[in-house]
Amino acid sequence: ETTMREYETMLILKPNLGEEKYQKLTEDFKGWVTNFGGEILKFEDMGEKELTKTCLIGDRGRYWLVEFKSGNEALDEMNHRMKVNENFLRHMTVKIESVRSTKEKTEDVES
Repeated sequence: ETTMREYETMLILKPNLGEEKYQKLTEDFKGWVTNFGGEILKFEDMGEKELTKTCLIGDRGRYWLVEFKSGNEALDEMNHRMKVNENFLRHMTVKIESVRSTKEKTEDVES
């Protein structure tokens, strides 16, 4: 049985790909999670924003914030697919439990 964990991923995509391409990438991403029994909990397209560091493609990127529940297979597939797809500039995934426990520790220190 696969252990399901909750994750949050921030993605930065190339800007100006066109809505059709973004829709296809959205469907692809969701499929990478759901094809392995995972579940998308939240998908937020945050639009184009300035990058903190200028890279070869310019100084802007399209940001997505995704919360999902999955096992390791879906996480591995998603990470592999984003690494080989040139439209994904950067991504970072964290376990939501890790984020919550860090916030709780910070709140305890501040109290």
